[in-house]
Amino acid sequence: MKQVSLSSDAVKTARPSLTAHFSRADLKKLTLLMDFSGKYQLESHENFEAFMKAVGLPEDEIEKGKDIKSISEIHQDGADFKVKVTAGTKVVLYSFTVGEECELETFTGEKAKSVVHMDGNKLTVCVKGIESLTELNGDIITNILTFDGIVYKRLSRRIS
Repeated sequence: MKQVSLSSDAVKTARPSLTAHFSRADLKKLTLLMDFSGKYQLESHENFEAFMKAVGLPEDEIEKGKDIKSISEIHQDGADFKVKVTAGTKVVLYSFTVGEECELETFTGEKAKSVVHMDGNKLTVCVKGIESLTELNGDIITNILTFDGIVYKRLSRRIS
């Protein structure tokens, strides 16, 4: 794990939400502590079909996608993220900077602007009514998505 030193002003103003209370420079130093970078493969998921139906994915795509073990490649450079998700033949690329507005794609292919927030080992975002919480613990990424009261949980393991 990398050593990080923070300015005394940053330490004095520490709050639970990193994006709201640290300068961009200090946030970049802090995010080095929790590096999401790596390649992750979906190991298991719960409530896929009900969730995808609720968000409006067509039945044929739900049927095709339910057994696919997607691969997520994440490159993190401080607060900047680049993500490539490959699910079968479909590839989705997106990038964002924590705390800044970005354009993200929903499961149905719609694009929407939102802001990703980081709090320690957790990333949160809400896109088109879909709330997402992504948590890194060791080599496991847990992603919990909620839409209209329906919860979809995904567990992915680092493979490189």
